[in-house]
Amino acid sequence: MQRKGIVLSGLTKTILPVSILVFLLACVSVSPADEGDSYSQNVEKMGEGLTTLDCARCHYEIFMSIKNGQGAHRIECRECHETFHSFQHGLRYEDVLPKCMTCHDTPHGESEQMTACKTCHTVPHAPLASLELKTLEPFCADCHVDPGARIAAGRVDHARLKCILCHSDKHGYVPTCQECHGTPHSEELTEGFTGCLDCHGNPHDLSLATD
Repeated sequence: MQRKGIVLSGLTKTILPVSILVFLLACVSVSPADEGDSYSQNVEKMGEGLTTLDCARCHYEIFMSIKNGQGAHRIECRECHETFHSFQHGLRYEDVLPKCMTCHDTPHGESEQMTACKTCHTVPHAPLASLELKTLEPFCADCHVDPGARIAAGRVDHARLKCILCHSDKHGYVPTCQECHGTPHSEELTEGFTGCLDCHGNPHDLSLATD
């Protein structure tokens, strides 16, 4: 009859590498039932009241968006989420979500479009970091009323450009004229001027000083 397994007492007759011996002893000490049975493990009861780090263990991606967003929302989760993990009958998901206006009031006005915060701030946990120029571009003139009106009434090439062509790096980026135009005038001509706008006025309509 063929013998199964390994008789450990036989190791005294056979010299095995130490690493193999350690492996065999580990196999003997671990029960297959324990290895696959979560309820055979010891756990510690979580303390009362979930902390931000407790939330992060399940909501990892949200935690990282706040951490990497470097914005003012780097606060404890429960400062905004007062109601959560509730299965109360009739309670809708949107009812337990914190509302932006609870803390921020209406910074962009009270119109329906300006209170639809997620239209522009696509990730509420990192609202500034989530501003994307292509998403913002259709609404630039709604917030930047004067530049929008000047562009719309302009008579030169700037009137035909999208805002994000010049304000291209990120929201709030202000380019220099030289980024597109280089140095179109000689040093002799520009001597005595502080910059392009001394003559060209507002960059959004480029009205000459003589207009």
